[in-house]
Order: sequence, then structure tokens, then C-alpha cells
Amino acid sequence: MAFPPEPDIENISFIHLLRNRRDVDGTAPCLYVIGKNGNLAKTITVAEFVQGVDRLSSWLDQHLEAHSEDGWDPIAYTGPVDVRYLMFPLAALQTGRLVSRVG
Repeated sequence: MAFPPEPDIENISFIHLLRNRRDVDGTAPCLYVIGKNGNLAKTITVAEFVQGVDRLSSWLDQHLEAHSEDGWDPIAYTGPVDVRYLMFPLAALQTGRLVSRVG
């Protein structure tokens, strides 16, 4: 499997790296969701994760007012066992919103 040439790391985002990976092999695993019993419950592919971030970005733009001038409008509270915990920061950044961890 050939990978794209090394990007200019100074001008690239994490979501861009995921998109490049999706274009090479979208079926590659990105996340493993473990069930309460400790067994593998679901595998989320790179393509599914990127699609989720894109959908969430679109939802943010469609359903929320334009972000405030200082950019600090709460949009979600998530926990570390929630897959959206990984998607919200990427979607927020993709739509020009700032991201902060509270607590």
C-alpha cells in the first residue's frame, strides 16, 4: 500500500491527515469501541470517522448561530467514553470555532 508524499507538517491539520489516510485506505480501523464487558463492540473506520466529523461540522454550521467574536460559545459537553469526544473538537475547529477542555 503506497502512502501519499509527506505533507508540509507546518500547514496541515489532523483532519487533513485523516482524509489523506481515508483516500489511501478508508476501510482502515480508526477507533475501536469497547463494550462494558471488555469485548470489542465496534470498529470505526477512517472513512466513517471523517464522515462523522464532516456531518458534525455541517450540523454545527446549520443549527448554531455564527460563533461569537471571541469564539468561546459552549457547544457540547462530552465525556472520554463518548466517541463524540474525539469528533467535536475536530468539527469545531473545521468550522472556525475555538476548542477548550473544561475540568
